[in-house]
Amino acid sequence: MQLQEVLCGLPLLDEVFLGMQAMNVHVVDAYLEQLEAELLQEYIERERTPFESAVFVSALSQMWVFAIYELLRTWRQRLREVLRWAETLSEPGDDEREAAVAAKREEIERRTSEARDVDVRWQVFERAEDPHFVEALQSALNRTELAFRAVEAVRMTLAKHEVPRQDGVNAGAAGYGRIDMEDGSICWQLDLGRDEVTVFSRRALADALRRVSRPNDRILPVPIQEQVARMDRQNYGVNRVAVVLDSGNEQEGVRVAWSTEVVGVDGHEGIPFEVARIVDVRPDPAREDEYDDGAPF
Repeated sequence: MQLQEVLCGLPLLDEVFLGMQAMNVHVVDAYLEQLEAELLQEYIERERTPFESAVFVSALSQMWVFAIYELLRTWRQRLREVLRWAETLSEPGDDEREAAVAAKREEIERRTSEARDVDVRWQVFERAEDPHFVEALQSALNRTELAFRAVEAVRMTLAKHEVPRQDGVNAGAAGYGRIDMEDGSICWQLDLGRDEVTVFSRRALADALRRVSRPNDRILPVPIQEQVARMDRQNYGVNRVAVVLDSGNEQEGVRVAWSTEVVGVDGHEGIPFEVARIVDVRPDPAREDEYDDGAPF
């Protein structure tokens, strides 16, 4: 699927101006794919790095990462605000509810510079009373979590020259990229702290975003997400937990990324249970003699 089609298929991201940004990152993505293919071909023909071409593709790739990060960050901020508003509506009595609605409407009016846009902005918050709409928002947030965290980590290294989520620790060789020999895209090595290192290419980030349009049966139930979020992580973005299923069976060695998605189970190539059937969870840190590769993305 084209990147613009995937992005604009997400709830709230079909808004006119966010949609324009989605179109921009799609156009640059398509342009970069052509440049990446040409860069790889040039490298093969020369049998050495074509410096000028590599510098241009690397520069444009970094700008693309910055753009897609800001688009996703803005979209997720709006989505979370509506989800919080849906929770607010479910709690108070009629009088408190009426006061909360009036206060929220006033806030939207204050934040909106043009009067004609107020009703458009407010329509989204009115829809927060629709459980199907709220469920769609939560699903979109969950499905994009890992892709966003990958973009976030790359952006932190490239833009701020810092190790992500390490309180200002300087990143090594920040901004230095190499040519991916599979597709010609620029790839970066990221230091994640705690002796963890990973590699991301620009094309891998774009492909991860394309996959968010697919159904994902590895997403944890929301109450379980909240439990995992309160636990200490053993690796960058990863909790190793034991889960209890509705049948009473327990599975240890389950790796959960960003408190949201099951990304692996020790000793299994796939997931040997239905994630939706998890009813409880507890920490299950790896023993010192066990190897845990983290795999946060």
